[in-house]
Amino acid sequence: DCMSKLNVDTIEPRGATTLTLGASGDTVDLSNAAVTLPDSAYLANRNMIINGNFDIWQRGTSFAAIAAAAYSADRYKYYKVGAAVHTITRDTDVPTQAESGSKSNYSVKIDCTTVDSSIAAGDEVNFRQTVEGYNLQSLMGNTATLSFWVKGTKTGIHCVSFVNSGTDRSYVVEYTISVTDTWEKKTITVAFSDSGGTWDYTNGTGVIIMWSLAAGTTFHTTAGAWQTGNYRSTSNQVNACDSTSNNFFLSQVQLEVSPTATPFEHKTFGQEFADCCRYYQNSYTSVKPDVAPARKDCM
Repeated sequence: DCMSKLNVDTIEPRGATTLTLGASGDTVDLSNAAVTLPDSAYLANRNMIINGNFDIWQRGTSFAAIAAAAYSADRYKYYKVGAAVHTITRDTDVPTQAESGSKSNYSVKIDCTTVDSSIAAGDEVNFRQTVEGYNLQSLMGNTATLSFWVKGTKTGIHCVSFVNSGTDRSYVVEYTISVTDTWEKKTITVAFSDSGGTWDYTNGTGVIIMWSLAAGTTFHTTAGAWQTGNYRSTSNQVNACDSTSNNFFLSQVQLEVSPTATPFEHKTFGQEFADCCRYYQNSYTSVKPDVAPARKDCM
């Protein structure tokens, strides 16, 4: 084994400045042995988001007047209450490699085609992904960082929310789109705690992550802390559904157990596709091969 090949008699405990090798007692000075890893050497499988690079679209790549609670890109659901109508498409407009340090083929584009100029108390429009309970286990009790690239026509304060399976605990964070129709990277840090509420740690909903485009007062709360209730935003959330010129793009979405954002993790296409297939199912109503299957998602 490695130990016998190195003939290591003693390995000093963490924090030591020397390593003793062999029976002779020869030592190696470790006091200046700092090691710098390349970006690619970060721990693999750290991204809890599935299809964060928007490469997998099993249902199609364009969804005009998408229905509430419908899926588009794999693992992402559009949800709305109110008059707003959107078309969701796979788009090749992405942050450049020079900007993000990462190569992407696609983003998701959410295009407002019918406005909701007056958001009622119970209105909401958001784009979301659910993290499975099994995967939530590694987040709970730790500090996690959500990072993503966003491009929006509507400038101002937007919100991301984290909501548990019981919809009785929510954490809302504000971020700002500073320049219209320009890619910007956003980083959000959340300390996960299950001190209250109902949480699922098995194969159900662990936590839902929602990017709000608009939210009525029913869904408003204070940012930066876990709250008792089902919330989407603060009262500062802009109405990004007030013009048919409004577009909202996301790319390179990552959630990891870390107090800071690490470079975006590119999983292999095969791994990403297999992870998507875990939640994707075709339900055939006929054995005839020319009958289109109904498509559903279990979460």
